[in-house]
Amino acid sequence: MKLRFPLVMLALLLLFTACTPPAAGETEFTFRNNITWGATMDQVQTAEGGEPRCDDNGPLDLLIYEQAAVSNYEAELMYIFLDDSLVIAYYYFEELPSHDYDYLAKALTSKYGEPMAADPVRQYTLMQVLDPGNYGVYKLTNWELNDGTLVALFSMDDDMEEQFALVYSDEQTVLQAGGLYNTNGL
Repeated sequence: MKLRFPLVMLALLLLFTACTPPAAGETEFTFRNNITWGATMDQVQTAEGGEPRCDDNGPLDLLIYEQAAVSNYEAELMYIFLDDSLVIAYYYFEELPSHDYDYLAKALTSKYGEPMAADPVRQYTLMQVLDPGNYGVYKLTNWELNDGTLVALFSMDDDMEEQFALVYSDEQTVLQAGGLYNTNGL
C-alpha cells in the first residue's frame, strides 16, 4: 500500500513532462517557410503558396505538393493534419539511388546531430498512422529533437524499387492519434 503513492506520483510526473511545451532555451520546431506544429491547413497553404491537392483520409486531412525542393532533390511533400492542426510533414522520394539515402542521412546528421537508435514500436506506430500495413521499411535513421519532434528517414522496398521518405512528426500528437499500444480487450 505504501508503494502505490510513489508510483502514482511518478506516473503523473512522467505524464506532465511528456505533455509540457519546450522549456526556456528550447525552441519550437520550425519547418520550411516558418511553418510550425499546430498550424492550420490555411496557414500552411498560405506559407507554401501554389496549388496543392487536398485529400481527406479519415481522421486525417492531407495537403499535397507534387514537387518540393529538399536538399539536392525534388520530392512530393505531404502535410498531414489532425483536427486542422499540423502533425506530420512528409517528403516522399521516388527512384533515388541507394547512395542518396546515405547523403540525406549525413545532411540530417549535420543539422540535427547524431541519430538515435530506432525504437521499433514508435516507428511501427508512426507507419500505421501514415499508411496502415503498407510499409516494408528496411533501413531507418531517426532523430528526436529537443521539442519532441521526431525526424525519420527511411527506405522502403516496393516491388523491388527502393523508395525513400523523410518524415517530421509532432510525435506526441501522432502517438495519441495512433495509440502506442492496442489495449482492446485488456
